[in-house]
Amino acid sequence: MTAFDWLTFLQGFSEELLADEAIREAQPKAAVRAGWMGFKGAAAEDIASLEDRLQVDLPPSYRAFLSVSNGWRNTGYFIDRLLPTTEVEWFRERFPEWMAAYVRSYENLRPITDEEYFVYGEAQESTAIRTAYLEASLAISAHGDSVIYLLNPEVKSPEGEWEAWFFGDWIPGAERHRSFQELMVVERKAFQQEGGPG
Repeated sequence: MTAFDWLTFLQGFSEELLADEAIREAQPKAAVRAGWMGFKGAAAEDIASLEDRLQVDLPPSYRAFLSVSNGWRNTGYFIDRLLPTTEVEWFRERFPEWMAAYVRSYENLRPITDEEYFVYGEAQESTAIRTAYLEASLAISAHGDSVIYLLNPEVKSPEGEWEAWFFGDWIPGAERHRSFQELMVVERKAFQQEGGPG
């Protein structure tokens, strides 16, 4: 399988994001001059330190992303920061009240079957999530416009990818993707369709 070219992808995404006046004006001047919405890539030891702290092996596409850019600025109009390795932590620890409120609101609903859950793309139902997965998820972005990016280690592909969520109160629930890579590709396309220059 051909490795995903994160550098080329992120350079193109940066160009599109910085062409948006509102997003461009919110960025540091140095980022605008450089035409780069990211940061210096994380060193191998930084990623290893994060994995040691969390006691997990991170999914390959997320590790590859971090090695190119250790965090990120806006991915569009809703998320304004992907976290660097030093700030990534479990959702239950970073936002315990948010998680608890969502778990309470779902506690009396019937269980979600595999047939309902394992649907991706436009056919999926955003409320068909499992709260146990939410409790196990990893928060990899700041809390944006009542939304956040999460990685779910309870659903893994044979290649070690974790399911990735665009989770928020107003969705409601989550837009789920098979991997972090797929999430980012979809987010870029969404930005292009929502008013970006693409």
